Amino acid sequence: SKEERGRAKSYLNRPEAEVCVCLLKALRASQQRFENERNHMRERTRQWMDSCARHGASCVWGGLCGRIALLTPYNAQKAELERHLRHEGLLGDHTPPTESTDAPLCIASVDSFQGHERDVVIYTCVRGDPAGPGGSIGFVKDRQRMNVALTRAKHALYVVGSEASLRSSTDWAALLADARERGCW
Repeated sequence: SKEERGRAKSYLNRPEAEVCVCLLKALRASQQRFENERNHMRERTRQWMDSCARHGASCVWGGLCGRIALLTPYNAQKAELERHLRHEGLLGDHTPPTESTDAPLCIASVDSFQGHERDVVIYTCVRGDPAGPGGSIGFVKDRQRMNVALTRAKHALYVVGSEASLRSSTDWAALLADARERGCW
C-alpha cells in the first residue's frame, strides 16, 4: 500500500481506505443475508440463532452487534474514509457520527477513541510504504496508541495495513506472528 501526505502533514492511504470500505460493505451484506435467512426459519431455529447471535457468533453489521468503528491514527485518513463512504452511498451528505454516539457506524482517530468501544473495529494503520517519507511507521508503532486501537473491539477486530511496514516494529511483529499462529490472518 502507498501512503501519502494529506493536508496539515497528516498521512492517508487510499488503497487501505478502499479495503476498509469493502470490508464494511461485506459485513453489512453478511448481516442482511443473516436477517433474511433468519426471517424464513422455523421459530425454534430462529430462537437458537438469536441465542448464538447474542453471544457474538454472528457479530456483524446491524442488529446483532450493530456498532462499528473505523479507526485510524491520522485525520487525513479519517477524511479519506468519509470520502469513500460518501462515494459508495454509505454515509449520505451528513457528517459521520463521532465516537460518543450510539450510531451504527462511527469514524474516529485513535486518540479521540480512548475510553470508547464498539462491537466491531476496523483499524487502518495507514503507514504502508517502507521506502516512503522517512521509511518508518511513525507513531503507529507507539505502544499506547496500538493498545487503544487494538482493545476497542468487543467482538471482532480487523487490522488493515502493510505487513512489511508493520514488521519494522517489535510490537506489531509480535501481533502479526500471533495472528498467523492462531489462523486469524
